[in-house]
Amino acid sequence: MIRKALLFAATLAVFALPAAAVFAQKTAPGNYKDWNDVDSVQIVQSFKFADYTKLVVAPLDKNDIKLPAESDNTYAPTKKILEGSDAFFVKGLTKGIADFRKDFVVEEGTAGGAKTLLLRGKLVKLGAGSQAARVFGGFGAGAGSARISIELVDAATGTVLARMTHERRVGSGGYDKVMTKALTEIGETFAKGFKGF
Repeated sequence: MIRKALLFAATLAVFALPAAAVFAQKTAPGNYKDWNDVDSVQIVQSFKFADYTKLVVAPLDKNDIKLPAESDNTYAPTKKILEGSDAFFVKGLTKGIADFRKDFVVEEGTAGGAKTLLLRGKLVKLGAGSQAARVFGGFGAGAGSARISIELVDAATGTVLARMTHERRVGSGGYDKVMTKALTEIGETFAKGFKGF
């Protein structure tokens, strides 16, 4: 009986190790693609996310986002979602981090402190896509999308620890919904990536 239990435990361990190795990918300084589901990651300095207790999220830099022409039917929803983009992004970050760190604090701001990560980000792309293409086109046609690039900084020292970029495309729903969902899911994906550090 004991022999069977030991054999079963050993078998579980063999299968669990590769799964853990796949998720907790390389954390050495370097550039990585599709790192824990994040499109691209540059690790500047190795660090442990577990050493931090708070994430302060600075307002996204939105200066490069060009709104559609005012006569375009995507103008109003794009303007509205652009103005609220920080809240949607932070909502995704908060939800994603809560999945593995219930006690972790996520807040908007710019102030640092001990055991605090500062997230500085840039909204690189925001598009409503085409509702007509989503209805009548093939799979993925007319998708709305967003892309965000971030850097994680040790707030106490000012040291940049990592840079990450991720894009999300959403192929169903109205203009507001696809952009909101893209921004929120980017936040969740970054949070999942944080678990790998």
